Amino acid sequence: MIAFTALNLTIGGLVAWLKLPIYLDSTGIVLASLLLGWRAGATCAVLTCAIGFFVVNPYLPFFTVTAVIIAVVVDQLRRRNMYRTPGLTVVSALILACAAALASAPVAAFVFGGVTTSGSDLITAFFRATGQTLLESVMISQFTSEPVDKLIVTLVSIAVIRALPRSFLQQHGLRPHAD
Repeated sequence: MIAFTALNLTIGGLVAWLKLPIYLDSTGIVLASLLLGWRAGATCAVLTCAIGFFVVNPYLPFFTVTAVIIAVVVDQLRRRNMYRTPGLTVVSALILACAAALASAPVAAFVFGGVTTSGSDLITAFFRATGQTLLESVMISQFTSEPVDKLIVTLVSIAVIRALPRSFLQQHGLRPHAD
């Protein structure tokens, strides 16, 4: 759990520092959920948000529910064998992006007024300037950035797991990406 959490915080911190319009801070959650199940993913999610409060972004704890939802959705997709082909993996990433966007947009809009110090704030500001409501602007921003973010996170996670030998997975009690 510590390694997955450290991965999230390292990548998330770097992306936040660069003010990129994506997050990439759920790679450890996705890996933990794929390899160990949703409980491990949820533990990683909670640890990431709690520790991230101090080292990355003080807004992270407010997105704990989103992070846990990511763990649950990834596990459900894995149980349905949705990572068995490249096409299904892309579909899975888009499903994950929709779940994350729907969970995080209301928090960003109503708790933080659409400003969360991430690079996607610029996208939100653009849509606000076009006359969209705050919630519409945040939703559009989330549905613009999350698919790219979750596609990268999912493809990297699946590539890492596929690169691991089955013997290593079995030796450490880890699950392959597909049953």
